[in-house]
Amino acid sequence: MKEYINNDLINEFSKDSSIECIFDNLYKVLAQEWQIVEMDLFLVDENKISKLDNISSSVTLENIYNELEERGLLDFAVNTNQIKIIPNIDDNIEKIKSIIIIPIILMNKISAYFIANSPLNTANIDTSNINNIHLIAKHSFALINTCQSITDKNNSKKKYNLLKQQTILASNQIAISELLVALNNGLDIPQKIIKTNLELIQKNIGDNKRRISIIEEQFNSITNIQNKIQELSNEINNSPQNYNVFDIIEETISIANPILNKHGITLLTNIKENIDKNILINCFKIQIIFAIYNFISSSIYSMQNGGTININIFKNDNTTQKLDAEIINIIVSNDGVGFEENEFEGSIIANLDLSNQKIKSHLLYKIAQNIIIGHKGKISIYSDQKGTTFKIQLKKVN
Repeated sequence: MKEYINNDLINEFSKDSSIECIFDNLYKVLAQEWQIVEMDLFLVDENKISKLDNISSSVTLENIYNELEERGLLDFAVNTNQIKIIPNIDDNIEKIKSIIIIPIILMNKISAYFIANSPLNTANIDTSNINNIHLIAKHSFALINTCQSITDKNNSKKKYNLLKQQTILASNQIAISELLVALNNGLDIPQKIIKTNLELIQKNIGDNKRRISIIEEQFNSITNIQNKIQELSNEINNSPQNYNVFDIIEETISIANPILNKHGITLLTNIKENIDKNILINCFKIQIIFAIYNFISSSIYSMQNGGTININIFKNDNTTQKLDAEIINIIVSNDGVGFEENEFEGSIIANLDLSNQKIKSHLLYKIAQNIIIGHKGKISIYSDQKGTTFKIQLKKVN
């Protein structure tokens, strides 16, 4: 046995983590042993042949492979599970005298072939180390296969992360878009109030000083809404951050106030006395605002005659389970007309008529539901003739 083929050499292969290095190491062994000129790896999967992008292909060996397959010589190597060295079958290359077939069998199935060529005549090739070379080839393929699995896994992870980022961006855009619509709609009320008071001033009806004060208040409202529109338009977060849950609720209510006033609906908040006012949640703020606003908005359209919406915030008390103690509950309930059981669970994809407020509400609910789930939270709905309750559960930041 030649000195360079020993157990230490097999261990050396494990030190190289790249497919190219492992392949090159095996090539060096065969070149030193049998003076090979070219070597290629052919992967077999359900009788389909494929190549690895990391390894440069040889057109010559691809043609030889096809010829070997047609002649049944590959099956011969598989059936004996041994390296086969045969005379050159490609008459177009006179300097090549021998073809080397190295079958790689895993779990009693052919997984791959290393095919190489050599200028040595078959009679001049020393086969005393052929079993050791086969062992090294098998070990090399196992390492290559492992490296490729890691590469495939990393590629899948990259694709998943890209898709996740695209989903986050899409969710942010939908949230921003809907909230901007809400804020723009909120401009109608102060504009109408300003117009009405200007007309009354022109007609010299009532207290002009009071009219001017009202107009100033409404201009301030418009300025606040416009500032909020500008803030939302610039909202770009590619990763979640820690936010105070009460700040999120307050910001959501400020966006909802114009539409609440328009429909004559009162919104009340109820915070348990023992709850920490500095509770943080790790989230995409704009998405959580959208989700809570969506539940307020859905409530409004079920309250044609006005009414009251309650937002209750509490944490799970009297629990022995640490996981439950880390949960913050946000409850949005109304005293409007309830909906039929499972109404929000039905498919709406078949009829996306967004001019239909009911269909649009269901679509936006689905988006809000996916947002909460995407934040590893839970959402549930309960409805009866007395109204509807939306319950959001999100994990607190410790």
